[in-house]
Amino acid sequence: MSSPKYFRTIEEQIELLKTRNLKFKDEHNAHYVLRNITYYSLVNGYKDLFIKGKFNKDEEDDYQGNFFEDLHDVYDFDKELKNILFKYILNIEGTFNNALSYTISKNYGYLEADYLDINRYNRGNILKNGLYQNQHTLNVIKEKNQSYDQPMKHYREKHGNVPPWVVCGALSLSTKKYLYGLLKPVGNVSLKLEVVKWFMFYKEKGNPEIPIKTFDYAIDMVHCYRNEIAHNKRVIHFKPHYDQVKPVNRNSFCKYVNGHAYSKRMFDERIGYRDLLGLFMSITILFTHRNTVRSRFINEIRTVFTNLEQKNYKVYQLILNKNNIPEDFLDILDNLVSHYHKI
Repeated sequence: MSSPKYFRTIEEQIELLKTRNLKFKDEHNAHYVLRNITYYSLVNGYKDLFIKGKFNKDEEDDYQGNFFEDLHDVYDFDKELKNILFKYILNIEGTFNNALSYTISKNYGYLEADYLDINRYNRGNILKNGLYQNQHTLNVIKEKNQSYDQPMKHYREKHGNVPPWVVCGALSLSTKKYLYGLLKPVGNVSLKLEVVKWFMFYKEKGNPEIPIKTFDYAIDMVHCYRNEIAHNKRVIHFKPHYDQVKPVNRNSFCKYVNGHAYSKRMFDERIGYRDLLGLFMSITILFTHRNTVRSRFINEIRTVFTNLEQKNYKVYQLILNKNNIPEDFLDILDNLVSHYHKI
């Protein structure tokens, strides 16, 4: 075990960084920055973009003559990007609440005795607690319905029933994803497809697996990055683990998107797959029906990247390279689902 990290004053932090080949354009401003952003969040959080690769972990960091201001620019960029992403992810989650609760109410019923009937849901896998997914998920919903949280308490006491459109808004995105994944068809109607159609285009009598599998991947991506942002973790050069985002079916994904904007070759080269560009693409896909919101999202992404490019081109290029983002990524987003609006 290595020795504990000890306290350093801000002046000592700056001197330490100098010994590690980090330069300063304005030490007075750096002192101000470190009074408002912790060393851990700023330096340790983003140094990977700038330091030389190490042969062993005991080597000191070498910032290769980069500037403290470069670190600060990355930090500010990541913070602004997270604010944009979180806003649109919450927008998607709101639609998911409505789509799921509407589909369940319409097809299973809005009374608890009906929509909490375990026989209406697929069993799913056995979890670590020994319960099947449907048992665990419905138990979570029942506990929420019986809680003192509002508005569940109000509906329970005044109406004797908590309908799906009330409780869904109080469930975690993880629980809602479980619930969606466990939906059983009603007759020939796929309820999963009914939910997906709130987000994505589906041609009647087409292959339902194409939008469903693409949606499953996209909502996993949104969920994973949502958790990172909610815990104030960095999003640049973050990559989800396979247990966080299940692999997407290559054929389904590439058939859903515009092949002129995003090709199978790009998929095979892992460009825009389970990474930051993959998140941008996932959000864009989930806004297939919402032209105005989708355009606004892409324009806000365009603005934050353009501002960085103009302010610090070196850092802009580092972020593109480290995240495997091609120079024309905004063209990809602009045209990713544009073909559906020509039908």
